[in-house]
Amino acid sequence: MPTDKPSAIEKLAILQEIERGLIGVKEAARKHGFNKSTIAKWQHRYRLYGYEGLEIRTHNRSYSES
Repeated sequence: MPTDKPSAIEKLAILQEIERGLIGVKEAARKHGFNKSTIAKWQHRYRLYGYEGLEIRTHNRSYSES
């Protein structure tokens, strides 16, 4: 599994490989070192929110004091 988190652009490139039928989710997961469920989550967010959905961060959010 990659040590760095992928950028939204990198996620989109992986999803486009899958959408074009070049590779399947399982092969993409193996090729890029991610879990299949992670890629499925990206697909879901991309369908719901478009490119912005790939930028959503669900963990380690920090809030500044207002």
